[in-house]
This record gives sequence, C-alpha cells and structure tokens, in this order.
Amino acid sequence: MSTEKIAEFITNTGYEDIPGEAIAIAKMCILDGFGVALAGTQEPAGKIITEYVEEIGGKPVSGVIGGGFKTSSQLAALANGTLAHALDYDDHAITWMGHPTIVLLPSILALAERDHLSGQQILEAYSVGWDVGSKLCSELSIGLFEQGWHPTATVGTLAATTACANLLKLSSKQIRVALGIAASEAAGLRSNFGTDTKPFHAGKAASNAISAVSLAQKGFTASEAILEGPIGFCSVFAKKECNLNALAERLGSPFDILTSYSIKPYPSCGLTHRCIDAMLHLVKEHQLTPDLVAEVECHTPALARDILLYSRPQTGLQGKFSLEYCTAAALIDREVSLRQFTDEKVQSPIAQGLIPKVKVSYVEGAEGESLLNIPQAVKVKLLNGPEHFYEVRWPKGYSYNPMTWEEVAGKFRDCADGVLSPGEIDQIIELLSKLESLTSVSELMAVASKTKP
Repeated sequence: MSTEKIAEFITNTGYEDIPGEAIAIAKMCILDGFGVALAGTQEPAGKIITEYVEEIGGKPVSGVIGGGFKTSSQLAALANGTLAHALDYDDHAITWMGHPTIVLLPSILALAERDHLSGQQILEAYSVGWDVGSKLCSELSIGLFEQGWHPTATVGTLAATTACANLLKLSSKQIRVALGIAASEAAGLRSNFGTDTKPFHAGKAASNAISAVSLAQKGFTASEAILEGPIGFCSVFAKKECNLNALAERLGSPFDILTSYSIKPYPSCGLTHRCIDAMLHLVKEHQLTPDLVAEVECHTPALARDILLYSRPQTGLQGKFSLEYCTAAALIDREVSLRQFTDEKVQSPIAQGLIPKVKVSYVEGAEGESLLNIPQAVKVKLLNGPEHFYEVRWPKGYSYNPMTWEEVAGKFRDCADGVLSPGEIDQIIELLSKLESLTSVSELMAVASKTKP
C-alpha cells in the first residue's frame, strides 16, 4: 500500500534525519513566510480575511499574524495562509510548481502555538511536509495544471496534512486516515488566478489540514489508500496513475528543498522572474529607457500560457500574472517591487503604452522537460536599430542563485515596515535565526500576531 509507505516516512523521520543545510534553508523560508504575511495584512484580501475570521470567533488558541487577536487553530491557519499569499510574494518551488511555505507554515504554527511546541518540532514538520509535497507534485503537477487545478491548493492540502501529522506524532493508521480526509477537502481552480481567491486557496489548504489531522486523531474514518487506484487522488485530480512506491522510496533521499526552493525577490508569479532579471540586466547594461524601445520579445516555456493569464492586465493582481507587464515594469522603473503592483501603476499611460510592445515567444517542444532546465530570455529591439539579448537560467532567489539570510531579512524588514515596530521586527528576525533552540513558539507568535503569549 503506497499511502502506507508515505505514512511510514512521516512517522519515522525525526529532526536528526534532516540535513543541517535543509534546516538553514527552512529557517530562511519561514522568515520569508512571516514577512509576506505581515505585508499581506495591508492588502484588501488580507483585511477581509482577518475581519472575516474575527467575526466568526473561535476558541482563542492561535494568533492571526498582524491581527491583534487569537482564534481557533483552523481559523488562524485560514487567515495566515491567505495573508501570506495575498501578494504572491512568497517562496515557490519548481518541483511543486507552486508555493510550499504558505500551506505548511500557517497550519504548523497554528497547532504549535496551541500546543506550545518547540522550534525543532516546527522545523521537522515543515521539512517532512515540504518533501512529501515536492515528491507528489513532481509526479502530478503537469496533470493537475492540464485539468485546471492549482497544485498549491490540491497537493498543498495533502502536504500540510503530512506536516501536521508529523507535528502531532500521529500513528501510521491515523496519518493514512488524515490523508483520506484531506484528499476529499483538496480543491482550488486556476481560473481564480489574479483574484483574491488564489491566496484563499492557500488558507483553505492550511485550515483543511488541521481539520483532517484533528478528525483522524479522534477516530474519524476515511480511505486509508486514498492516493492510489482508479478513483484515488492521483487518477481523479491529475488523470494519472503514478508510481507511488518509487515516490515513497525517494522521500528524504535527498530532501528536495536543498535544490528546488526559491525565495522571491519580486512580488509576482515565479515564471516571470527570469525575464525580469534579464530585463533589469539589459536596462543596467545598456541604459535602456521606454522611449528608446521599439519592441520587447520574451522567450518563455509554453507552460506559461496556462499560468500567466493576463496579456493586457488592468489591476495590480492581474499584473502579477502578466509577463508583458512585469517586463514592462522592469524597463519603466528599473526595479520590480511591491510599488509596481498597484492598480494605478498597471493602468498608468506609460505602462499601458509599453505593454503592447512586449511580445511573448513560447519555447515549444519543452513540455516534458523540468522547468529547471528551461532558461528564459529577453530581446530588446531599439527604435534606432540595435538589438540586445540576455538569457537567464537561474533567477535570483533560486537555490542555484540564492538570497542570503541578510537579503531575506532585508526583504522581511521591507514587508513588515508599518505593521510592526522596528524593535518587533528585530525581535522576530532574532527569534527565527535561532528557531531550532526555541522551547516554545509562543513568544514568536505573540510578537507576530501582536497578542499576549
């Protein structure tokens, strides 16, 4: 039974089994996750979800980041997952074709705060959930995309469930049941990209994971072999029978986070980042300005058609899923930051005038290749004749071109500015730098959620 083998990995993996380098990466991703959640509190989606969960109420055991109150663990995970993805500024992974931290961290934190668990337990659960999600997504993501599903929401629900199951030390049978429950909760349609419902996918995945493990703990029943078979998760969601036995054998060997994570320097879909890097390089190298440009050509994988849905965006959210706008913004402002993704910026005459000059050329025949192996490039044709070309294989922030702890901390400071005081910002960075030594997450969450420990 393949689901059973995956459950065995979850129960048998301890903190000591996780490489030190993987723990260091996990800490950076967690710091980044807190930062983007704090920034998300200023977004309409973040404000609405915070107000929504506060109105519902719930036993006050887990804090809402930046919210000033506690609620039930399920509702806190719902809010924090939505907050962390509100800007699409959170980390992503090529193996996932999606976003690990925004489904793992909110669910883990909610339970860890409720049960006063340690930093080592958090890092162990995060690493286990990351690897299970990565291995499953490696098998299923293309099929999920073809069916219109959002892997962060669908497989993310299962990954968050495995993380929570590890955190709570469920038995193998309880884990199989929890996965059975979670599989029936998994959902999220790509048609909602560019709207507030995309970040809601992450919040629901995190919240549903807590429901799944809580019910399994109490003896609820579900299929204990939910991943396999003609009507199991893989076949129904991805229209694919995958080799789950081989997948289970690869769990933790190695941990995928070592080579597949990417912390975003830009608050837009990860598939835009190579072209942003390329355009920023050309702008700096050749002192380009919009008035000099006749046409821009972006070379990108054909898969981008199904993800970057907005060739003529009109809102900041749509701009995050527009290769045309992201490339134009890099040329116009010589930077791509939170400031570029407002409705006003996207609708500005200079942006709307430049966007039609950006053409997208799709790299055909690469559908079976890993996105790891497909570089992207930008060619700029100038009005006076010359052309400039630059190709990027490893965008900034990716594991082969990583951000440092100091750079991630700088991003965190920018995200948290105006939400927390300078002293509180420093305190969170310090606490997360030594996360493995914390005996309880309560102090950390008290600062992040602006509540009492």
